[in-house]
Amino acid sequence: MKKQRIAAIIACFILMAVTSLSLFYIEKELNHDCTGEDCAVCVCIHQAEAVLKNIGNGVSLSVHAINMMLFTVYMGISVCFILVFKTPLISKKVQLND
Repeated sequence: MKKQRIAAIIACFILMAVTSLSLFYIEKELNHDCTGEDCAVCVCIHQAEAVLKNIGNGVSLSVHAINMMLFTVYMGISVCFILVFKTPLISKKVQLND
């Protein structure tokens, strides 16, 4: 049971990484200088778009981009909240028993 949970968590992180890296690559290389029919960058962009279409099962690219932006904002807010409101156990008056 524990191994399945760890495998599921790893699969989720890999899926999120592939999605975000594909989106960032497409965004970065969208206005590149195309060299013609055999442009390697265009081939990579088409492969990244195919990956996103297969992951989303037909969901448009903009929905993935919005979801990734919302996830990034949520994680940033969570990290800021943890860093700002981090209080030690002594200030919470927690008694640690042996």
